[in-house]
Amino acid sequence: HNLNLAHSSENGGEYHDQTGFMGFSYDSDEQRMCFNNAKNWQFSLQGWFSGATMELFKGQSYSGVLVGQINYNSSSTNRPIVIKINDPNGDDYFIGFNHGAKHNANTEEAANQVTIQRYQGSGYGFSDLVSKMSAGATPYTETVDGVQLTVAVNSITTDPDTGVAQVTITFGAPSPTNAPTPVPTPAPTSAPVPTNPPTPAPTDAPTAPPTPAPTSAPVPTNPPTNAPTNPPTPPPTSAPVGSVTKYICAKNDPGNTEICSSGTIVEGNVCSAEGVRCGGRKTCHWATCPGGPPGPGPQTPPPSPPTSPSPTSCPVCGNGDTCCLNVGVCEATGPPGSRACVFF
Repeated sequence: HNLNLAHSSENGGEYHDQTGFMGFSYDSDEQRMCFNNAKNWQFSLQGWFSGATMELFKGQSYSGVLVGQINYNSSSTNRPIVIKINDPNGDDYFIGFNHGAKHNANTEEAANQVTIQRYQGSGYGFSDLVSKMSAGATPYTETVDGVQLTVAVNSITTDPDTGVAQVTITFGAPSPTNAPTPVPTPAPTSAPVPTNPPTPAPTDAPTAPPTPAPTSAPVPTNPPTNAPTNPPTPPPTSAPVGSVTKYICAKNDPGNTEICSSGTIVEGNVCSAEGVRCGGRKTCHWATCPGGPPGPGPQTPPPSPPTSPSPTSCPVCGNGDTCCLNVGVCEATGPPGSRACVFF
């Protein structure tokens, strides 16, 4: 009492909370026990357990570990020993882990359990033990400040140096904001009046009686004409193609293709026959080419009539013969039928 602590009660019994001192007294001089959660909070107001206490207000929650006071370390401030639940309308709630080891090894009640006491929050006053829970026990629930307080113990380890209790504490939740209620659409004051009367449905047209089917098939007056037995004569595939005779005066025969391409049509006395001389050592070469009426075929030149030698010519020569001591060739010269040597 000299520490300004009142008794620790339970279920109406003033001394019945035996989780720590200030309940029943003991005659042992070596009773290793500590104080309950409410008393530890009182000590914290005097500087004990600095950094190892926590307060929750309505709408807040906590999920984490609780450490027994036997393992409080002043250098560690992130693991709470006692958590206070603020109730503005009555006694507050204090939650802690009653770790039964070391200098709390002889606790007489709720060893290694999570306990909850109610207390007025400060000053001299009784505390009241309202819950003690093992891991997995039914969560403690209570209505506090108009919302539900829920304390659940998830797990507990009891190693003297590292044992902790894992808890989840929910102190209500912020009330959701209700969605605005939409303004109802006013009902129409009266039914709309149509401007025009409704159009009557169309009257079905009368159905004409069907035309009776003929009693018999019509008889043709004349029998049909049989199709011709022979097919018609096909049209001619192409018109007949005419030809024309052309020549080229050259030493060697250039061939029909060259003659037809660049030769001259045979007419008059020039190259009038194929094979006649046409100057120097050149000879008339003929070819029948497409593209005109048929031309005259190759003709055999008429025999050369004998000629008299001119004063400066060699003896009479035949067409194409060498003459004049083999230094000329006999060619047609002058009037038709005359021959003379033409020198090379």
